[in-house]
Amino acid sequence: MVGVIEPGSASEKKFLETLREMLDEYFDWVTIYETPVLRWEWSKCVIEINGEEYKCRPLPYTLTGVGEGRGLTAKGVSRELGGKVLLHEYPSNIHELRFIVGEALKNGAEAIVFMHEGGRPWNTAVLSSSIPVLKPDTPPGIPVVVLESNPRGMSGFNGERIRVETEARIYDGVGRTMLAGMSNGDKVKVHVSTHHDGIPDDRGYMGKYIGLLRDILTIATRHSDVEVVFVSYTANEIGDPQLNSYTWSWGSRYLLEILESKNLLDNTLLDINLDFKGDVFEIIDNPIPLLPNLDTVNKGKTHFGFDSLVYLNHGIPSVTISGLSPGNVERDIYKDIGYVIEALLKIVEDPESMLKRLWSELVKKHDAAPLEYRSSVTRIYESSRITGVFNAVKALITYTSALASLYVITGSEFHSCITHAPLYSLLGEYMNRVKYRLGERGRIIVWSLDNIILDAGVRLEPSLINSILKRIESFMLIKIDELLNNILELQVCRRSIQGASDER
Repeated sequence: MVGVIEPGSASEKKFLETLREMLDEYFDWVTIYETPVLRWEWSKCVIEINGEEYKCRPLPYTLTGVGEGRGLTAKGVSRELGGKVLLHEYPSNIHELRFIVGEALKNGAEAIVFMHEGGRPWNTAVLSSSIPVLKPDTPPGIPVVVLESNPRGMSGFNGERIRVETEARIYDGVGRTMLAGMSNGDKVKVHVSTHHDGIPDDRGYMGKYIGLLRDILTIATRHSDVEVVFVSYTANEIGDPQLNSYTWSWGSRYLLEILESKNLLDNTLLDINLDFKGDVFEIIDNPIPLLPNLDTVNKGKTHFGFDSLVYLNHGIPSVTISGLSPGNVERDIYKDIGYVIEALLKIVEDPESMLKRLWSELVKKHDAAPLEYRSSVTRIYESSRITGVFNAVKALITYTSALASLYVITGSEFHSCITHAPLYSLLGEYMNRVKYRLGERGRIIVWSLDNIILDAGVRLEPSLINSILKRIESFMLIKIDELLNNILELQVCRRSIQGASDER
């Protein structure tokens, strides 16, 4: 089986050397940023059932350990699992996967075996907590593995004595991120970003991958009025040395903090994020829409798990082109990619028009939003006379990109909805579609990227749910209004410092 490029590996270093050489004609400067990463590797994964052994694959960050107990086939994890090995179908999304692991740990499971048939499951990192927020976490402490071939079916192991053994370790390493660009003075900057960890460590695939990058950069660098900066990040999928429960995008979180601290993002008004994972090609629009209507453009999906979310948190508008595996990209898709990049670069060339476009889109789409929300958005737009257009754009993007997430657990069913700030009303619309028996006991969890807002067992009734949704909306409005005040104060301060520096 072909391996993948891992953060801090020799293959990563070799790949970046090749990438640098192949993209040399597009740029006149290249910088390699070293990034501290946490490396994970495994050497053994065995499931033993009645003397018969099955090979498995541990999920990161499973460590060396043994879990032994009676197999329990279950959907959901609401029951006591002491002395049991949980047998569960591989979940359909990463939120449910993380939730199952965290809850099974709380309920005393000895090990977790996910059953997966057909295709390769995600290499999603699992930790001890159920909710992926930006707070330090710990490895799961029990074996969490995937059994990819099971001739007996999942129920065939129910009640059997099962022993799961894994050998794996974590250790410090150094990952590498590549930045490259043209020296174009004070022009508006556009980042074309991607991440190289997780792509197949295969010469044939890499050739097609770099060829696709070259095609995209050829389109992007045609515009002489903007400076294109290409970034290839390390550690998007795993590698965070702090083991934050939100395990994604460590490489971009680390580097963008450095660039921000050196004021190297001041002129950056757009990120075009290229993601080569995923089976389906789609273009995820900025939370405040920038793109025209196309069949391939998704205007409602969040940027959760993508490096683009980190750009949004820094106030930089971002669009993600996902599912860019060379096998997915056909002639018609090339047309959409070219059309989208051209449209975005034309918008960025005129920052004042861009700000007006963003503001008018918000006003148009959220006319029914609470008065406080519309008032705050108007404050940002009008503040451009004091803070400057660039800072107003960044304030608007930061304000509207905060995430709100809703989990509803009813019996063995798991439902999730995650959205950006301009679309909080979707939480209510989603909740109205969740099927439940009137008066049924359930659990509602609401969380943002920073913390858990609500985690309560409730009796599911429309009046109670509407009350909870109103509380969520009020809480988020207060939080993002606090954020707005901090943003505007910071931007005014920075502009004053810059003005004083210019006078000298």
